[in-house]
Amino acid sequence: GGGGGGGGGGEQAGDGFFAGLLDLDAIPRPQIVMINCSFDSGLGALGYGVDAHALTRILRAIRERDRAVEDVSYTPDQRYTGVKIKFRPRVPDPASAAPPAAAAGTDPADPAAAKKQDGAGGGWKLSDREVFVGIFPSGKAVITGAVAWEEVDQAYEFARGVICDNFEAVRTRLADPTSSGPARKRPR
Repeated sequence: GGGGGGGGGGEQAGDGFFAGLLDLDAIPRPQIVMINCSFDSGLGALGYGVDAHALTRILRAIRERDRAVEDVSYTPDQRYTGVKIKFRPRVPDPASAAPPAAAAGTDPADPAAAKKQDGAGGGWKLSDREVFVGIFPSGKAVITGAVAWEEVDQAYEFARGVICDNFEAVRTRLADPTSSGPARKRPR
């Protein structure tokens, strides 16, 4: 059979060229080391963007009462135009007497539960891992540094909740909501 991609020649993993050179059982199982994703808040479709200064003030106030918000900064003069948030997701606390599922109102992605618990409690604790959330004036955001989809969900729900709960304070009217750049002619 042809060389390369395996499966075509009927050879087993221990047969042929690789015999004795590679112990397939010793190869570590692949694992997720980082999840990067983005989302669009939809503000642009409504004709709005995000006032990054107002959002920063709101997030700093949240940081004072919610330990899950590790840090907040906005430094557009340093080439990054988004509001930077270091967010610590909540994870089940094995030392807790109450399992997370049994603790009513302690969903780790529920911002109201976080407010009541100063960041953790009710079977949850703050993760040692920081997930980065960047929210841009366009209303688009990035989430990076998570290694589990639950962490992405929590960071997304946090960011979405802050934007939605503070819509009046953070919205800023776009100059021309129908324009997303130079006009283009459609081919006929």
